[in-house]
Formats: sequence, C-alpha cells, structure tokens
Amino acid sequence: MFVTDENHKHPMSQLLGGDSVGIWQAVEVELYRPWFVIEFEQPAEECDGVRLSRTMLSARVDDVLGLSALSAQGGVLLKSVAIVAPYATNPSGNWRMDALVAIWEADEPSEPGMQAKLFEKADGGFYVDSAFGSPLECFTDMRPLVALPTAVASSTMH
Repeated sequence: MFVTDENHKHPMSQLLGGDSVGIWQAVEVELYRPWFVIEFEQPAEECDGVRLSRTMLSARVDDVLGLSALSAQGGVLLKSVAIVAPYATNPSGNWRMDALVAIWEADEPSEPGMQAKLFEKADGGFYVDSAFGSPLECFTDMRPLVALPTAVASSTMH
C-alpha cells in the first residue's frame, strides 16, 4: 500500500476533480511487499478512436488480474506489467523492478488450500509470494492465472 501526505499533494489536484482525484508528488511505501507498475491504454471517453496511455502503481495483484481481464474483453489494452520487489526479498539488497510475463498460483506445500502467487519474470526467473516463505522448488502444482505482455526490458532499481 501507499501512504499519502497532504504536504505532498500537487496544487494541480484541484484542477482535476477536487477531493476525488489527487496528483501526488511523493507517496510512501507502507509495507515491504511487492507492488506493480502497470502500463495500459484505454479509450478516451470524449474522442472516438483515441486511446490514452496510462501507468498505474498498485500494491495489489488483484488489480493486475482485473486489468488483464478487462484487456481480454477489449476494454483496455494491457501493455506491460513489472513487479517491484523489496530489498529484503532479493539477493541484490536493493529494491528491484522486473518485467513480468505470467502470474501463476499454487497450493502452499505446508498448508494445502492456501494459495501462493508465483510471478514469472521476463528473464525466466520467478518471484514467489508465499505466506510461509516456501521456495519455488516446493511448488509442484503451479496453475497459470494470466499471461502478460512482455515489457521492453527489466532493470534493477537502486
């Protein structure tokens, strides 16, 4: 999740919809959990045939899955998804951003019925989101949830 502070609200927020829309110059990452950078296009309501490019930051995989479903229905065009993983969960010791190509689900080995999410990165590796810290090798029943468009490149955030 992201924490906002009124001190970081951009003055242009008032022009876009008052209290219902905010433009933020800074937000704080509340939890050391992965979050997602989602690039998509959507039709402009006021201009036929015009598509608006958007980039959304989300702390929820459900938002990625929802936009993917909308893309399959033709409502939006999903362009790319990247996962931003906290420094504590990767060997570099830094926050890291990687392009995703697929999201999988699997039963937790020690708790059947509980689900883990497995994020397939463009480089062939996986980011495992397991409540029990189960490593990738322990998951034998991976089920695909969604294939994602491949982003141009992955990079390490420093």
